[in-house]
Amino acid sequence: MIIRSKGVIDINNDTPLIDDCFLIDTNVLLWLTYNRLSLLESKYQEYQIDSYPIFLEKAIEVGSQLKYSRLSFGEISHVIERCEHEIYCMNNSSTINMKSYRRNFPTERNGVITAIKDSFIIIKGVSTGIVEELDDTMLTLLEDDLHNSLLDGNDSFLASFAKRNDINKIISDDADFATIEDVYLFTSNKKVLSEARRQNKYINRLYT
Repeated sequence: MIIRSKGVIDINNDTPLIDDCFLIDTNVLLWLTYNRLSLLESKYQEYQIDSYPIFLEKAIEVGSQLKYSRLSFGEISHVIERCEHEIYCMNNSSTINMKSYRRNFPTERNGVITAIKDSFIIIKGVSTGIVEELDDTMLTLLEDDLHNSLLDGNDSFLASFAKRNDINKIISDDADFATIEDVYLFTSNKKVLSEARRQNKYINRLYT
């Protein structure tokens, strides 16, 4: 993987600044707001569930600007429902499929909706939404990011919106964000951090 970003910062060794403006990736929002992920140890690693919320709490305390994309809400809703379904199946030795779970268990459905609402309340309480306008210029940015990086479609939208909003700091565990230009990636992903050091893209802001 060729790192094209301006630099990669280890959130475990960084102190957020009042002048920082971060765009928060979807998974990071999820790890901040949905604590039942810890019940699915095979899907999420401990460092993900721990390190990102800690960094965000530091950013909130110091007064950094935190931004989210409304596109994240659909993905967060999907992941929460999927996780609640898996937890139900695990606890009840069930093989029920997602649609049947959704249709036939109103109490479970209410729990899913509550978890989604609670997640959104937290997100909107600690961060603000970015401007998201789709026009030909935005679509050109999207196409460029897809062509010049390893981002998938959803993350390309996120990167394009960041550029349109003059945000160049992204908090994410996704290595693909290191493959786009003009941004700084704040991450706890050890593989990305190691590769950044190898390519002289690692930045320690404590000494710069």
